[in-house]
Amino acid sequence: LRFIFIMRISKRGGVKMLIQFSVTNFLLLVDEVILSLSTNKMIRIKKFIVLIKERILPSVAIYGANAAGKSNLHKAMRAAIRMIRSYK
Repeated sequence: LRFIFIMRISKRGGVKMLIQFSVTNFLLLVDEVILSLSTNKMIRIKKFIVLIKERILPSVAIYGANAAGKSNLHKAMRAAIRMIRSYK
């Protein structure tokens, strides 16, 4: 099981924004599934991710065929949020 959150803190007001959520090996999501709210290219250099001309979408829609994994992605995000909130 692996969750990856990429967050950004805005310059105005310190608001935290989700840029990318990645999950692997959760329920039936065996392969890596990535939900990205960035409209521009992200380059991975070793362990670092470099954003070029970053623009973050204010919302996103998840749609697809039946049994495509939409509900499992939602459950993975809820589980990750619960883990973060319970961390002390």
